[in-house]
Amino acid sequence: MSLNDVKNVNDFLKDPKIFADDPDFQEIFERFAINDVLKRPKLDDKTKFIVIQATLIGLDALDMYELVLPVSLRMGVTPIEMKEILYQSTAYVGIGTTISFFKVLNDFLAEEKLELPIKSQKTVEDESKRAEAGNAKQVELFGPQMKDFLKTAPAERAHVNFYLVSHCFGDFYTRTGLDNKQREMVTFCYIAALGSCHPQLLSHTVTLKGIFRISTLSPNG
Repeated sequence: MSLNDVKNVNDFLKDPKIFADDPDFQEIFERFAINDVLKRPKLDDKTKFIVIQATLIGLDALDMYELVLPVSLRMGVTPIEMKEILYQSTAYVGIGTTISFFKVLNDFLAEEKLELPIKSQKTVEDESKRAEAGNAKQVELFGPQMKDFLKTAPAERAHVNFYLVSHCFGDFYTRTGLDNKQREMVTFCYIAALGSCHPQLLSHTVTLKGIFRISTLSPNG
């Protein structure tokens, strides 16, 4: 299936009757969200639905997230990728938000007769190596200036830098299931959706411009 096969809400959402009492809005939604936006050629179909899932998590849009899971699967987003998008989001939006998404995603995968738990994607087996592996990933993505990120932090911020390196990068970015481009892209989506995070969004914008080799992406659109 491709986006060329998506013509209306019936093809796009799990509940095709969601706008049954609002036909005018359905027409507007289909024209803008499906035809004007989704069918722009900049990203492939699968990547668009990776972006949609990450953004909906960042917005805490649980109902819409549930509605787009079936079409995401049909567009090629794998169960492993769905899991990794959700796992990584917890470092940004918090477990208080993602706990509900875990239930929805696991229920959906069970409905699809997919075996749970899904195969582990972790690559760091030794817990004591999380910070080391996380910092290596920082250097890989952001450059050699990140090498002493842990050592140069002021005392009052040292624990925050440790959490960032060991948890955000060591626990998540080192996993397989999503590549570096995809992980930076979903991180950008989480942060943009959260709002009021301009410094963090700007740093990830610079990284995205580098790994995608593009010059038009900016945190202002």
